[in-house]
Amino acid sequence: MRYLGEILFFNSANFFLELFLFMLICFINIKRRDHFYFRLLTCGILGLLFYFLPSLNVGGFSFAYTIIFIYIIICCYFLYKTNFITLFTLAVCSWALQHLTWNTCLLLLDNVFGSFVLPKGVPLTIYLLCIFVYALIMGIVFHKKKDYFSIAKPNAQSLIGSIILLFITVFLSAFVGIVDKWTWIYRLYSISTSLIIVLLVIGVFDQTRAEKEKIKFENDNKILKELIKEQAHQQKINKETYDIINMKIHDIKNQINVIKEMKTDEQNKYLDELKDLVDIYGSFAKTGNEVLDVILNQKSLICKSKKIKFTFICDGEALKIFNPESLTSLFGNLIDNAIEATSRENEDNRLIKLTAMNRKNFLCIHIENYCSNQLIFKDGLPLTTKENATNHGFGTRSIKYIVKRYNGELKMNFNNNIFSVNILIPIQSNNAN
Repeated sequence: MRYLGEILFFNSANFFLELFLFMLICFINIKRRDHFYFRLLTCGILGLLFYFLPSLNVGGFSFAYTIIFIYIIICCYFLYKTNFITLFTLAVCSWALQHLTWNTCLLLLDNVFGSFVLPKGVPLTIYLLCIFVYALIMGIVFHKKKDYFSIAKPNAQSLIGSIILLFITVFLSAFVGIVDKWTWIYRLYSISTSLIIVLLVIGVFDQTRAEKEKIKFENDNKILKELIKEQAHQQKINKETYDIINMKIHDIKNQINVIKEMKTDEQNKYLDELKDLVDIYGSFAKTGNEVLDVILNQKSLICKSKKIKFTFICDGEALKIFNPESLTSLFGNLIDNAIEATSRENEDNRLIKLTAMNRKNFLCIHIENYCSNQLIFKDGLPLTTKENATNHGFGTRSIKYIVKRYNGELKMNFNNNIFSVNILIPIQSNNAN
């Protein structure tokens, strides 16, 4: 305790700064409010006024800390968008981390180095080092637990357990000066309870393996929904481009016809070549489904550029069971996966075949492409061949997600270097929806 003067250079504001730092770490996965950094700066500047706050001691217990903690809760509400249980639980966790850091520091200074006279500046260095180490460790932990906080959320049991443990720990701190020779026991107890509080908050005790898989599944679905939404937005942009191209094509064709009547044979030959080039765009797909037409036309142009032969027969009417977002994501991913695999093959083997037809009130989708690499399947899906498997493979999972959403069946096969995808979806039940 003799080194407190070197450490408490901001009086009660020290406690605020420690709590404020750990609050930012605990809330790293929580959605921020608009103008977050302006709000953060405001909270920080106002919090420094606690430098002038008296200790407010009553029977050895300082109510100044309680006032600062209440202010931190207000800051949390001012800075982040979340429910009350999550907000209060993470605020309690911030206090637990502050308590953990402080007691680790004092255990080192009073009990480990207590018999030594430390050079000036060393106690402050130990204090700052404790804050840095715990802040770094907890920053990594909370970052790794982002799935838990985005899906599961801390529960009421975590909140109640954390509050009880913290209350006991803080209450006992009022008597630590009375039983000075047992101080080290209290420090170890405080460190232990603070760690338990953190473990409670991050869900270590309430997650079974099944719950963890559920969290991962729901988080994957959340990502898939965002991808589908983004693909639908991109499709809207592509459609606008497609419409503009069609208008331009019509204008160019009219201009060519006019010029041909006015120019020489040599110029006619040149204009015929130009017309053939324009016809590439003019021979766009017309399946009866406007969204699918845009997808097929866009992918056809990509295939032409990669020298891939892409053939398709699609009943656009049967595909009207899909909303635009699902249709865009499903066919976009099916064709993109085929293009990616086929583009790595020899030019003679670059072939993609796609059919989508209504057969006895079932939508039957089939796509196949040549693949010389041996594929490994897990849960019915081919494992991605990309290096970062965690961030890839969402294309096939997106296909599975959409098929399941429309009560369909999905089968992916690999035989004789041909990779194929077969999808069967009941049309009648989905039209009823």
